[in-house]
Amino acid sequence: MHLFCRKVPLWGLLAALPVAFGLGAVLGKTFCSPPEQVARVSSELREKTGRLTNPLLECEVFGDQGLKALKPFKYKIDSLLREKIEAGVLIDGSVYFRDLNNGMWFGINENIAYRPASMLKVPVMLAYFKLAESDPGLLGRKIVFRGSFDLSRLQGVAPETELVPGGIYTVDELIFRMIAYSDNNAAQLLVDNIDKSLLDRVLHDLDVNINPGDYEHMITVHSYAGFFRVLYNASYLSREFSEKALDILSRSSFSEGMRAGIPPGVPTATKFGEWGDSPDSAIVQLHEFGIVYFPDRPYLLGIMTRGKRGREMEALIGEISRVVYQSVSEQHGTERPMQ
Repeated sequence: MHLFCRKVPLWGLLAALPVAFGLGAVLGKTFCSPPEQVARVSSELREKTGRLTNPLLECEVFGDQGLKALKPFKYKIDSLLREKIEAGVLIDGSVYFRDLNNGMWFGINENIAYRPASMLKVPVMLAYFKLAESDPGLLGRKIVFRGSFDLSRLQGVAPETELVPGGIYTVDELIFRMIAYSDNNAAQLLVDNIDKSLLDRVLHDLDVNINPGDYEHMITVHSYAGFFRVLYNASYLSREFSEKALDILSRSSFSEGMRAGIPPGVPTATKFGEWGDSPDSAIVQLHEFGIVYFPDRPYLLGIMTRGKRGREMEALIGEISRVVYQSVSEQHGTERPMQ
């Protein structure tokens, strides 16, 4: 299957993902942050009862709440991106950071749009879990993988285990494989077995700035961060399904990006994606988003890049992740050293 240079609908784009690989409630209720780069002593009141979620009770409360606001460290990331651009490794780079305790956030080149590629698998998961809230039997329904297509064989990062032609899989298992292993065969089966309008509805409900009719399918780092924010806040799905989604994201088998910059044992819930105009394209896009559960100081980090194909892109995401983790550690005083 070769779909490069073809115009395909938004959700049909999933079928084109594998040959691009080369790696070897809602928002209106939660946008309560202070302006960019403004350090304020504030915090958000949260339930603090979930393992991976932490829903808001109030937007923010000023004064001494026992948790000081982080001082901005945007300049460190900005400098790193400029260095990689000057070295010819990077063409464009965008970063979004948000302290999930007190709402301090910053964005770098947050309005540059990129191809979401495999990142589209997260809204597919959201759509299925939204349906499952009113249809408890949905996740147990079985789908046959007939083997008429094999989108995983062209993936740079092959799924940990692959679907077997003729195999029967539950929707629940396919969702796990789609997210944790970034399995394109599982993703395509799920997309083929759902009303596409329900997938579009997720984008509409969350007010994500991506047009389903736009064949470029572009999205910004700021817009995409919304998917992770609604999961952490449990403001779109129920608490049960928000926890389930984040748990699957925490089991991602991809460890060469953000996780490479985080000490072992620190929980993370992440999703990566890559795009290239052809299998041997010299220029690729590599992205990764995730929640890092730093002890008592969880944060959201999103990185989207466009640059030269190669390990340098993975290394850059890992380096940005390391700088962010160390910056939080230095200020918070609860550091788990790199090993």
